[in-house]
Amino acid sequence: LVEQHDLRLHGQRPGNGHTLFLPPGQLCRVTLDTHAGNRLAIPFRALRRDADSEYIFVVDADNKAQRVAVTSGLRIGEQVEIISGLSAGQRVVTKGFLSLKAGTQVKPVHPAAIAGSEQMQAAQPE
Repeated sequence: LVEQHDLRLHGQRPGNGHTLFLPPGQLCRVTLDTHAGNRLAIPFRALRRDADSEYIFVVDADNKAQRVAVTSGLRIGEQVEIISGLSAGQRVVTKGFLSLKAGTQVKPVHPAAIAGSEQMQAAQPE
């Protein structure tokens, strides 16, 4: 994955410990090392935030939405990594949040029926 971004960079040169400053407009190539392996990711639009935490809504066995606190990680394109709070296979609500609250009955929609979401199931309030 290659992306181009403008950002402020402050670092140290390997070996000598001298601080490295790049003036505005100077280009550099940066490689970020992250753990290799499987990541649990959901559509970024499914991640909700309030003043205290990050959360998502999952759909339980009775097709009711449940609010679950999560910790997010890297955002990769339109997906966001979920580090804790979600297990593989859980159904995640990706749209229809306006009147959604814990315990709301929802109607699950198959992922193939939702444009841009091929990995996670979504639900909408009934």
